[in-house]
Amino acid sequence: MKQLLALSVVVALAGCATKGDVRALPNDSGVAATYTASLEKARTCSRDSLAEAGFTVKEDETAGEPYWRLLATRGSTAQIARVTIEDKKGSAVVRVIVRSRVDSREAVAGDLALAEDIQKRIGGRITKE
Repeated sequence: MKQLLALSVVVALAGCATKGDVRALPNDSGVAATYTASLEKARTCSRDSLAEAGFTVKEDETAGEPYWRLLATRGSTAQIARVTIEDKKGSAVVRVIVRSRVDSREAVAGDLALAEDIQKRIGGRITKE
């Protein structure tokens, strides 16, 4: 019985997203939009938009030229968001990914809707400033 319980826990955890999993996704993954903005402006607007959506930024670092990455969590890491900004010298391509710790159809649909919402918030901030 203990072996069955242990196997159930392993199977349940196999579908869970971790910060490492989300960090390791390709830089060109996610809901993308291109803005006429500097890397710094896109980064600031992305941080503010993540905070507005209830996320706490845990990592704010380069992801290898010409990319910058923000990694954030919400609700004791129940959701993980990554914003990757590609500096195009005069414009910025911003990509947003959200992954839930729970792997279900509902979570996938909710994650995509949240990523789209964060992208809209970023765009609103960039065009407003």
